[in-house]
Amino acid sequence: MGRTFRVYLPHTILPLYQLLATHPSCVGFSYIEEGIVAYRPNSEVKNCIPAMIPNLSGIQKWVMRGRWDMEWPFDKRAEAAYGFSSSSFSTIGVPVVVQEPNWSVSSDLAKRYDHSVLCILGPARTLVKSSWNPEQYYWMIMQLAEILVHTDRKIFVRFHPDQKDDERRLILRLFNEKIPGAEVASDEDQAEAICASADVVIVQAGSSVGLYADQLGKPVYGYLDLMQEIAPRAVQSWVDTRSQMSYSFRERDIRTFGN
Repeated sequence: MGRTFRVYLPHTILPLYQLLATHPSCVGFSYIEEGIVAYRPNSEVKNCIPAMIPNLSGIQKWVMRGRWDMEWPFDKRAEAAYGFSSSSFSTIGVPVVVQEPNWSVSSDLAKRYDHSVLCILGPARTLVKSSWNPEQYYWMIMQLAEILVHTDRKIFVRFHPDQKDDERRLILRLFNEKIPGAEVASDEDQAEAICASADVVIVQAGSSVGLYADQLGKPVYGYLDLMQEIAPRAVQSWVDTRSQMSYSFRERDIRTFGN
């Protein structure tokens, strides 16, 4: 009783994060961004978080009351994709319990995702600052599908946890118009675990999964150039962030896919 400590959870474990943050004994919580976003300025990272918080029932009121903080983004300490341990938090000053992700090889994931393309989509609302509009965003989705149709690999679409259900249904319908049989990757199947287990090609734009996949030797394609027309400010933000990173992962232009 009365002890103060922090628990680090990978951001993919949102339900557990919610459970702990809303516990009656919890007096406050921090959100620590991982991967590529962790290289952004603290103020910019903090501005990204409120879009996600409303999806965590019971936490939004804490944000309004100032019971959360962004004191410790990893910034330059996140020089590799995922290497967090208790020592990563040595400067915090209170005990830290670290829940390390389990991304060991899974035969079930290999069976489901072998010889596939995992297309990772960010939520449309992340482009708000770029004055995007839905028609442009869905046009970009159609362009992606038209490129990916030229492969014999199975296509999986991976949504961000913040993507709304109606947006998910529409995006999947757009994919299926071009690629009948395209499926949604289960939210329970972590992208990093899929990378560790299966013969998979990763398609992404500014996702930390690209870092992890590259470290495992998986082909990584980016579609920032497709986003340039609809969200130039968002693209420039990612370009600036990438330029600050000490680790540069190999990313091919999606327009060369299949060549």
